[in-house]
Amino acid sequence: MAMQEPIEVGDPVTLVDGEDERDFRVMYEFEHNGTRYFALVPEEQINDEEQDVFLFRLEEDGSLAPVEDEDEFNAAWQVIEDAYQTLAEEGVLDGDADDAGEDDEADAADGREAKR
Repeated sequence: MAMQEPIEVGDPVTLVDGEDERDFRVMYEFEHNGTRYFALVPEEQINDEEQDVFLFRLEEDGSLAPVEDEDEFNAAWQVIEDAYQTLAEEGVLDGDADDAGEDDEADAADGREAKR
């Protein structure tokens, strides 16, 4: 899934896998253990209360690859949960801090995506 130019949080991104195209929005970008990650939400869910969040890693060739290794996924996903928890505690998010990440582990184990 090639990425043509640098992307930032809020940018729309179209990922191509073979003949399939899917539109996403970049919701979060971060670095962990020397690797750059992007949390993407399908464009059609951008205004939904509950969203599927997909985690991708930036490859050396500039392409985005889904994080398929369970240990890598869990470590990177923890960064997202920690950031979400901090924002919720600071009142930046509308959601309740106690609910942050409640169902994420079960969802994450089923296909490298989680509900937000």
